[in-house]
Amino acid sequence: MKYWRGYGKSSIIDKLVHVSQLTTLIVLILTGVILIAYELLSFRYGFMDLLRGQARIIGANNVAALTSNDRSTAEETLRALKEDNHIRGAFIYLKNGTPFAAYHRTPHAGQNTFPAFQRSGYSVSSRFTRLYEPIVFEGDTVGFVCIEFTLSVLYERLLGYAGIVAVLVLLSGGIALLLRRRWKEAITKPFLDLGALMRRVSQEQNYAARAERPGIEELDPLAESFNEMLSQIQKRDFDLVLHRMHLQDLVARRTSELAEANEQLQQELSDRLRAEEELRDYQKKMEALINSSSDLIYLKDIEFRYLIANTACQRFLEKDLEEIIGRTDFDIQPGDIASIIGRIEREVLHGNKPIDREILLAGRDYHVVMQKVVDESEQIIGVAAVIRSITEQRRLQDQLKQAQKMEAVGQLAGGIAHDFNNIMTAIIGFATLLNMKIPEDDPRSMDVGQILASSERAANLTQGLLAFSRKQVIQAIPANINQIVRRVERLLSRIIGEDISFKTILTGEDLVCMVDPTQMEQVLVNLATNARDAMHNTGLLTISTEQVTLDMNYAKAHGLKKAGPHALITVSDTGEGMDASTRERIFEPFFTTKEPGRGTGLGLSIVYGIINQLNGCINVYSEPGLGTSFHIHLPLESSVQIFEEKGEAAQPVPVGGTETILVAEDQLQVRQMIKDVLERFGYRVILAEDGNHAIEQFTKHKDEIHLVILDVIMPKKNGKEAFDAIRSIRSDMKAIFSSGYAADILQRRGIVEEPVNFIAKPVSPKDLLAKIREVLA
Repeated sequence: MKYWRGYGKSSIIDKLVHVSQLTTLIVLILTGVILIAYELLSFRYGFMDLLRGQARIIGANNVAALTSNDRSTAEETLRALKEDNHIRGAFIYLKNGTPFAAYHRTPHAGQNTFPAFQRSGYSVSSRFTRLYEPIVFEGDTVGFVCIEFTLSVLYERLLGYAGIVAVLVLLSGGIALLLRRRWKEAITKPFLDLGALMRRVSQEQNYAARAERPGIEELDPLAESFNEMLSQIQKRDFDLVLHRMHLQDLVARRTSELAEANEQLQQELSDRLRAEEELRDYQKKMEALINSSSDLIYLKDIEFRYLIANTACQRFLEKDLEEIIGRTDFDIQPGDIASIIGRIEREVLHGNKPIDREILLAGRDYHVVMQKVVDESEQIIGVAAVIRSITEQRRLQDQLKQAQKMEAVGQLAGGIAHDFNNIMTAIIGFATLLNMKIPEDDPRSMDVGQILASSERAANLTQGLLAFSRKQVIQAIPANINQIVRRVERLLSRIIGEDISFKTILTGEDLVCMVDPTQMEQVLVNLATNARDAMHNTGLLTISTEQVTLDMNYAKAHGLKKAGPHALITVSDTGEGMDASTRERIFEPFFTTKEPGRGTGLGLSIVYGIINQLNGCINVYSEPGLGTSFHIHLPLESSVQIFEEKGEAAQPVPVGGTETILVAEDQLQVRQMIKDVLERFGYRVILAEDGNHAIEQFTKHKDEIHLVILDVIMPKKNGKEAFDAIRSIRSDMKAIFSSGYAADILQRRGIVEEPVNFIAKPVSPKDLLAKIREVLA
């Protein structure tokens, strides 16, 4: 109370000084409080934001470690924080709160001790503060990070600020006491200025402002300290801004790097998935390709256990794939087959080159290609094989050889028949002319008759050769096979004799085929004759018919043009049978097993040629002592009208004429015979010896000639070329072509491209004269 009573009595200056002192003290205290509050706020907002940014960087750098569960990489990343002395520790948690990685600046017994888990925010204790931040990747929280920061730096700053304030208070009080009277006014103004500056700094937070030195020794340090404090605050604020910018740049750069790494990872993942898909697609295609093959394809390891076996291999082994893989041939095949395959596999595995050979397995022929399989390091990993069945190929090759042989023999037979027909034409013609000149009661007439009879047999022989070589004209019509068999049944009974039993077994269906009925009768007669000779006047001959349906494999194997319904004619006997060598040659011309004088060897050749011309096939089945069976297949026709045969017309009496005929024939005897026959019957004849000569003769006598007779095959120009030249001179000229070949063969060769008047050699004078009158009429 005494103090306040005395204070009330003090001067205004003293009061001002006291007030100034008190104000200065209060301002200094407020400034200290403000600075402390500002430091606390800066710590809370600025420094905590800095820690939060650093926590996010740590989290971003550890996304890959969290997703791949790489704890060591995460701990290595956290250890990089040792450069900051104020960071006491750092911790990473999984998204479920499970501790994952930790960093402790000061190692201690609880090295791996983790603080209590929080999802976000911070906690403050007397010694440190903890900041919790979630780790987010592509919108999903993958974990959490915690940074433990020591508060020693804060305490140091607060103590520094408190010391500064205390010093200022003490200085101001001491100076006031010493210079209170003399320097009241001088001291008051600087304090007031300083107070104003403090208020402005506090309000505007303009740390660039500075206190002016009052020029008083005692107050200048205060101003300098205050300015130094502002400089430190300004520098720290600037450092914080720079650090924040650096952290932002670092975060942006790391974010970009992570984005690039993520994009590259996504691309690599996409490439890998695409490669895996392409590999699966390739494997499926290869599997389909291998399984579509009819060959046996497999892969085995060095212990000869199956690794791969395609569908054909499974069928051959008669096992499912699960029963094959991992097993050897000795586990799933008969011992003899397994031994053969195993011997080849060992030879390949221990040899230096692949195997390519043919083998016999279970009575069938196979072609084997086998080689060893090595990996990228040239280590042998097993053997691979492709095994193809060639039994059917062998059979087709044998069939082709037989067909080629028959074709070659047929060509030879056809050529012989052609030349022979020219000779027989001359013999028959001159013999006929001679017979016309000899009276009927003349003994020489019988000799001429024998000549004509022998010539007819020779002509029949050539017809047989032509039939075998398929150069005979076929007059195919729709006919019922059953009717043909019934019509020839009585004739066959007489041929085989009473000692041999004969029966027919005919189907109730109509078997309509395109055939030449006369030639089909010839087929049955020839087969019955052969059967009779094979049974030696005792046994049973059976002819049966039925309808069968052939598949494409059978049709191709037997040379048929089409599959489907066929008529099957079976001619069987109980004779002596045939061995394999005889069966192979049975259809060859002039081949016979009969004794001399009992056959020409053309009977079955004629049968073979006729059936082939009818687009059918004939097969023989026979064993010694078990008889023989011939099977004939002919394609059935549908929706056709059966041709009704008419009786034979009476042979017309030869008629002559007075017309002029040009005869072109390169064979002198034939040319002369035709000339004699035609002149005997009143015709005028002009001769030519080849095609060019025929054109010359026609050019000279074009207005006189009524008909030309042309041999098809002639020197220089053939018959067609000569006739084309003649037609160019006279388009209405008629012609008759003659040849030892059949007309259809000439058409196939292109010599005759359209139906023509044709007469085949050998030709009798009666047939020649009848053909001439027919054409001229």
